[in-house]
Amino acid sequence: AFSIPYVRRQRERLFADLKKSSTAEVAVFSLATSEAGHDVSGVNISAASGAQAGEEGRALIWFIAGQHAWESGGRWASDGFARYAASSDGAALLAHADVIVIPIMDIDNVVVGGAGKDSEPVDFNRDWCPVGGMARNETKAPCQHWKAIRAAQLAIRGAMDSGRYTDLVFVDSHSPGNQLEPAEV
Repeated sequence: AFSIPYVRRQRERLFADLKKSSTAEVAVFSLATSEAGHDVSGVNISAASGAQAGEEGRALIWFIAGQHAWESGGRWASDGFARYAASSDGAALLAHADVIVIPIMDIDNVVVGGAGKDSEPVDFNRDWCPVGGMARNETKAPCQHWKAIRAAQLAIRGAMDSGRYTDLVFVDSHSPGNQLEPAEV
């Protein structure tokens, strides 16, 4: 199991690196407080003040990882994407889009070393459905059980309703592996 100080240091290192080396505007924010009281944090990356950032037809790229705690490859992909978006190489992307990265959605299972897969009453990944609906699993749990999922859906809806964005690109980075074709070492 990881301790919360370890997880916090890992995220803080990413966020500090982004702020230090970025040519973009980087704002760290808290998306939600998890069921166990841990911070589900993210970073908003947008074109630097004064940069040419076209306002018409702007896109929002919302990149999440860590819905299943054991999928560390997905978290590394989110780290790399955030670093790219905040770098000078990502300036062309930021001319057309703002980027939100949430590197760890299921922080509670990461902290305790759990898998997070098929958590009760509903798997994190199957909780992305409208409030009042039923989750996509056999438990038929009410939708948006997890605070982080509920907060993300509200934030995305709010951003899209603001009129600032005309397009949404949602990336959910997983790394479950393939039992039929395992990776070769």
